[in-house]
Amino acid sequence: MQNPRTTLADSELQKGRVEVDQFGSPRPISGTFASVYKVECPKNQIWAVRCFINQFPDQQRRYDAISQQLIVSKFPFATHFHFLQKGILIQGNWYPIMKMEWIKGESLIRFVDGNLGSPEKLLALCNAIVEISRVLNRAGVAHGDLQHGNILVANGKPKLIDYDGMFVPALKGMGSHEIGHPNYQLPRDEKDFGPGLDNFSVWVIYLSLKALSIRPSLRTQFKGGEDCLLFRRKDFEEPAQSLLMKELKGIPELQPLANNFQSLCSRCPLDIPLFDPDSQPEGPKLGSGWMASHHPPLDQIPRPKVKYIRPNVPPAHNPTPWPTTIAQTIPPKPAKPSILVSPPMWGGPTGLAPIPPQPGDPTPHQPWFYGSPTGLAPIPPQPPMPSILHSPPAWGGPTGLPHLPEKPILTLVLFSPPSAMSVPPNEKKILGFTALGAGVLFMLLLPIAPLLDAINSRLVNAANVLKFFPLLVFLVLGALWLLLEWISRLDEQQLEAQMQLRAEAIRHYDLEMNAWRAAVSAIEAECQKQDKQWQEALVAKQAEAQGRYDQEMRLWRNIGETILA
Repeated sequence: MQNPRTTLADSELQKGRVEVDQFGSPRPISGTFASVYKVECPKNQIWAVRCFINQFPDQQRRYDAISQQLIVSKFPFATHFHFLQKGILIQGNWYPIMKMEWIKGESLIRFVDGNLGSPEKLLALCNAIVEISRVLNRAGVAHGDLQHGNILVANGKPKLIDYDGMFVPALKGMGSHEIGHPNYQLPRDEKDFGPGLDNFSVWVIYLSLKALSIRPSLRTQFKGGEDCLLFRRKDFEEPAQSLLMKELKGIPELQPLANNFQSLCSRCPLDIPLFDPDSQPEGPKLGSGWMASHHPPLDQIPRPKVKYIRPNVPPAHNPTPWPTTIAQTIPPKPAKPSILVSPPMWGGPTGLAPIPPQPGDPTPHQPWFYGSPTGLAPIPPQPPMPSILHSPPAWGGPTGLPHLPEKPILTLVLFSPPSAMSVPPNEKKILGFTALGAGVLFMLLLPIAPLLDAINSRLVNAANVLKFFPLLVFLVLGALWLLLEWISRLDEQQLEAQMQLRAEAIRHYDLEMNAWRAAVSAIEAECQKQDKQWQEALVAKQAEAQGRYDQEMRLWRNIGETILA
């Protein structure tokens, strides 16, 4: 694994980078059957590469069957994988590897230790694991080694990894190369291989998490560590002498569950029923009278250490027929009813009433439909989220909100004159040009004075006019300067008035925008409130429907067991 470019056959893995430890060596996660390496490939794709420690002749057949089952079932708690027969090159020989998606999560042990103070999270996790076991059981599949090392918790939801011991219908009749973790399994051998392999492990995990949610100190009291949650193999082999079992029976909330679990420890691994906290497992009971007074209770009798051995079934043979006279006196044996498929059909006068149909699973996204008169009202439709920034909200129910006001638009008057201005801009320009023209005309008429004196000396004295010429020029220039100064003052007043008008427009715009934002926030808050109410109604409806479904299922099972008995 130090040189993936030369030792791995997969083209994508060849471009990857193997996670290393502080010494620069590949960091393995070792298990019973394989070592797992984390490989980061381009495009942020992370793979888990499993290098097998042991090789079996039917290895490829098993993983092909498991992979095909996962593709068909599409379990949300499992991940797909690729079994590469030509995977890794070691000393000139190619060996198989498994390439599967890397799941980002924490181990079950670490999640439990970090949430001992959050009982609701532990209960939610154990319920999710129970639901996973039910989904697998309905598909006829078993993980085969359900324990803390093969369960990762990602975003509060459990994910299953390590499918080496998985049972699928295509492997029926074959044995198993794995017997599971001893602290989560009853004693078993390779022949114990079927869809009920996980049932006992689910009981162990559920009871452990339930107990820790009620009393977190049990984890340290019974030295739960990296190899178990609470139970160990000796607790299953000798439950009557188990201190942990006695402690759990002393907790009122756990006493029925602990009694049921103890009765399962004497069974064969494949005879453990599917987990049901309300079930009462059948077991031998001592009656009353002399037997009860001379023998201790069954839970106090030490369980002998035995190994389950399957007896060899002798071949079928034809029994000796009864004599004719005796055969005529024996009534016909009634046929055993198929209580799970059809109503019982008996051949004699002891017919029973038909079993009611099994209630169907409710569909989470549609109204609940039951096969009995306990149906619930349909869930109201979820109101659509309005586009509050572009259009008024439109709701499907009577909870409509007022229309959103129009968003104000900023309008600024930058070129219009103030209403109090007495001289418009055009009149100022005309006045300025008129004064300037008059001054220039006067300057042009001054040199004509000597000419007029020559023509008629009585009209104008040219010499006197020339004496006052500088004074006249000064007066004309002064008048022009005063006129221009007055015009500039008018411009400044107009600009100041325009700036005041612009500031007033911006102030009004800010006030309108604040009011508009307040209206938007109010509508958004109301939308979120109604959506939250709908979500709570949906959750409540689902919980109520599931409760009624479970109640009907228990009633249905009781009727079936009664008829079968």
